[in-house]
Amino acid sequence: MLGKAVYERFSPHCQVLATDIDVNEPWLEYGDVIDFQGISEKASKFKPVLIINLAALTDLEYCEKNTEITWKTNALGAENMALISKKLDATHIYISTASIFDGKQEYYNDLEKPNPMSIYAKSKYYGEMIIEIMLDNYFIFRAGWMMGGGIESDYSSCRYSQA
Repeated sequence: MLGKAVYERFSPHCQVLATDIDVNEPWLEYGDVIDFQGISEKASKFKPVLIINLAALTDLEYCEKNTEITWKTNALGAENMALISKKLDATHIYISTASIFDGKQEYYNDLEKPNPMSIYAKSKYYGEMIIEIMLDNYFIFRAGWMMGGGIESDYSSCRYSQA
C-alpha cells in the first residue's frame, strides 16, 4: 500500500526503481534488503540520489512468531540499505513506527525515550539507531497508523538530518 502510493507520487516526476520480494505489480523489480550483495548491485547500477526504505514485516503476530526473519528484514535490512546509501552518497528515508514507544502515554515526542516492547518495534528501532549512527543525510518518519492509500497518511513524528 505505502509502496504503491510512493511510486505513484514519484514516478511522474523522476526515474524510480521500486523493488520488493513479491513482484506482484508491473512496476516492481525483485529486490531483497536481506541480500546485501544483490540489492547493493541493483542500487549501484541505478545510481539513486534518494533511497526510500519501505521494506518491513509489519504483521505483529507474524513478527512475534518469526523473530529471525523479522530481525533480518526490519533491522539488518535497514542496516544494509543504510550502508548502500552511505556508499552511494544518497539521501536516505526510513519508515519506522510509533510502536517504538511502549504506549503508556497518549502522546510522545522525539525527545522521549523509546521503549519498544515487541520484536517488530525492537527491529524497527534498531533500524532508526543504525541510520542515525551511520548516516549524515537522512529522514526518519514514524508511521502512527496507516490505512487506505490516500495522501492523508498519518505520521506521528519524524526526524531528519542534512549534511
